[in-house]
Amino acid sequence: LYSCTFVLLHLNMKHVVILLSLLLIFGFTDPEISHYSKIYDQGLLVAEGWKNSEGEKEGYWKYYYSNGNIKSEGHYINDMAEKYWKFYYPNMNLSKEGHVNNNQETDWWVYYNYEGSKIEECEYFKGKKHGYNLFYKNGTLYKAKKFYHGKEVGEWTDYSSFVKDNS
Repeated sequence: LYSCTFVLLHLNMKHVVILLSLLLIFGFTDPEISHYSKIYDQGLLVAEGWKNSEGEKEGYWKYYYSNGNIKSEGHYINDMAEKYWKFYYPNMNLSKEGHVNNNQETDWWVYYNYEGSKIEECEYFKGKKHGYNLFYKNGTLYKAKKFYHGKEVGEWTDYSSFVKDNS
């Protein structure tokens, strides 16, 4: 039994060594992502992220203000903005955040004022307001609108009527 276990372990280790050798020879990085890119304007870094073999943006990217603070950050797939994105004011407070699909806003987006307080939440579908648009003042909901494919179809200026009409 001991010799069988040793032979199996020996064979497994041999396979592991062969597999690791092949990975080192042929590489184990994603063949679609070819290089990290930094973009400068007049000596200042304005963007950085990954590009694929066709030179399209791929993966996580960051954009910068001239003061060096982050302007926006998010993901690309085949040169199209995708997934979750965040945008910032020059003071580094969040200005808006939400989901993107094919370079268009989708699902819920949250907007903030320059001081960092939430001022609006909005639902999007294919880049157009679609669903509820909620407005806040000092952290309190004070107005709501409803949109259908970018067209306003309802408005409420007090919370009780909004709840009553949408329950």
